[in-house]
Amino acid sequence: MVYEVEPDGEIDPDPDCKVGVSFACPKAKIVGIHNVRGKTIEKFKKMVMVQSHRLARARRS
Repeated sequence: MVYEVEPDGEIDPDPDCKVGVSFACPKAKIVGIHNVRGKTIEKFKKMVMVQSHRLARARRS
C-alpha cells in the first residue's frame, strides 16, 4: 500500500530511513491510499533517488 499525503510544513529526507527513499515532515494529511505493484514502487524509488542526488549536488554548488 502507498499512502498519498499532503505535507504540512517543510519536507526533509527521513533521518531514520536506512534503505530506499523516505521523507519526513512535521505533519501530513492522508488524501489517498493506493494498492501499487511492487515493480512500480521500485521504478519510482529509483527515479526519486536520482532526483534527490541531483538536488543534493545542486545545493553543494
